[in-house]
Amino acid sequence: MQLKNFTSKELEEKLAVTTDLVERIDILNELAWKLNGTDTVRSLEIAKKALEQSTQLNYLKGIANSRLVCGYCNLVLMNMEESILDGNKSFTLFNELNDPIGKIQSLNLLGACYFRTGEFEKSVTHLLSSLEKSEQIGYKLGIASASGNLGNIYSGLEEYEKSVGYYQEALKMYIDEDDIVRQASCLSNIGSISYQKNDFKKAIEFFIKSTELSKDKKIESPILINDYTRMGECYFKLGDFSKAKNYISKGLDRNKDNFYIQPYFRAMHILGSMALIENNIDTAFDYFTKALQQKNASLQYTLPELYESFANLYMQKKDPQNALNFYIKFHEAIKKRHESKSDKRLKSIELEHLSKVAEIEKSKNNELQMANEILKKQNLLIEAQKEKMIESITYAQRIQQSVFPDKNEIKKLLPNSFIYYQPKDIVSGDFYWFSHVDHKLIIAAIDCTGHGIPGAFMSLIGNTILNQIVNEKQETSPAKILRLLNIGVSAALKQEKGEISSQDGMDMSLCVIDNINKEIQFAGALNPLYIINDGQIEIIKGNNYSIGGSLIKEESVEQRKFTNHSFPLKKGSCIYLFTDGYFDQFGGEQRKKMGSQRFREILLQYHNLPMEQQREAIIKEFEQWKGQNSQIDDVLVIGIRL
Repeated sequence: MQLKNFTSKELEEKLAVTTDLVERIDILNELAWKLNGTDTVRSLEIAKKALEQSTQLNYLKGIANSRLVCGYCNLVLMNMEESILDGNKSFTLFNELNDPIGKIQSLNLLGACYFRTGEFEKSVTHLLSSLEKSEQIGYKLGIASASGNLGNIYSGLEEYEKSVGYYQEALKMYIDEDDIVRQASCLSNIGSISYQKNDFKKAIEFFIKSTELSKDKKIESPILINDYTRMGECYFKLGDFSKAKNYISKGLDRNKDNFYIQPYFRAMHILGSMALIENNIDTAFDYFTKALQQKNASLQYTLPELYESFANLYMQKKDPQNALNFYIKFHEAIKKRHESKSDKRLKSIELEHLSKVAEIEKSKNNELQMANEILKKQNLLIEAQKEKMIESITYAQRIQQSVFPDKNEIKKLLPNSFIYYQPKDIVSGDFYWFSHVDHKLIIAAIDCTGHGIPGAFMSLIGNTILNQIVNEKQETSPAKILRLLNIGVSAALKQEKGEISSQDGMDMSLCVIDNINKEIQFAGALNPLYIINDGQIEIIKGNNYSIGGSLIKEESVEQRKFTNHSFPLKKGSCIYLFTDGYFDQFGGEQRKKMGSQRFREILLQYHNLPMEQQREAIIKEFEQWKGQNSQIDDVLVIGIRL
């Protein structure tokens, strides 16, 4: 009687009375293989024991089999590096032993591993090789395993019909082989497809079918843990928090010591999301943190949603700096997710394989038609990626705009003023800042390094530190505000003398308007202030260095000081704070930069108009100058009539 026909209990009994060392290794490997689907942790312990004994005897077949079982156990436990190492070593040994089934099983293992790490091309190459070898020798379990893993691939590529087709093909074969654990796995995977298609009720039906199979056979497997967790997710999406918590609890109860990382990660994320909706922010933070602590390459596909949840949490806590930080992580993870969907390469590999199996000679016309179909699909993926990226950038815009000063408040305290703010992208590195302390009004125009996402991140840092300096510490001296801002930005970006890790910084102009003492104070970091009085324009220059960024040789952050400029407030005068985006714009007949001289001429030309009309005029001048050229930088101009 072959060992594979023994039950786990019979194998343990046989092991207790067997003295032959080679036979004991074979029994250990078979026992580990049988336990892999139900008790992965114990299965791995037994396989490691078999590996140790096989190595001592230099028993190559035993080493190969124990490596294979260790690989599948590590796959379930999400130990991807170890699993790939086991798979490669087992394949090499089975190749030396000329064991075709062993090679097929190793290829399937590696295909599943590379799918989990997001390396789709490697995954498909290994799986199609396994499928081809299985078809050649009529090995049904090999075909079923490869089909199931190809279903996973197409699920990741959102080719749901193809994915379900592969799962159903695998399911039929597992039914023929009476493999309950893998039948449950196929049903669970089909349920996951329904979840991806937002058909949560149908997904629940498949998860229930999967759990019933496991319960009927009294099998406590990782699949059962996953099914309960996924049902919890479905009920969360359906808004039934009571059932969601119930099923997630069932999954966690069976997930001893949180060995199975992915369902634990999902459980923490969903519990945190429910807590956030219920306004239990601290509880939500604890759950999200537990999810984030699960460091594993296989979680890269589910990390973006967790990052987005953290951003929402920090928005709710009114902490925009951390919100944008997690938003940036979300944006980068989404980009990485889309880049990994190598759909074009996947299809070309599969078509090449199918042509070999079917021995069909394709004509040039067929190849051209197929190439066009692949290109069309690739274009659709690119459009979907672009749409998702725009959606995520728009989300960052919400975060950034939520911390900008209220324009109505500025208008209330500075009725004769305007702000022309035109980001190059959806989000901006330029920002305006406003506050008041007693009878003093503080306003600034700030240009952060870069534009788009990097610039927006810097703007959040600047805004937060300015709030601390002025609103909390009540500092109203422009020079001191800039000095403290420089220290704060340098500390936030870890810019220290001789060890600058980042040269990012800010150019800015800042004014304090004192209506009681009829005085204006100004300080600038590279950027000046323009004052128009009696038809004449006066340029008040700022200091010749930025906030943050590179330090002068032998200079420390604390040594960088800024100059205060004070002058009387003269009624009817106009002051202008701005960044360089307006006059750096390319345009005109010769497609050159506008320049600061032309910018001053525009301000002089329209300064007598009411402030809102001034704004409309300088916008019109900018658009006419720009013409058909693209905007090259963020634009910010603030005008105030005293």
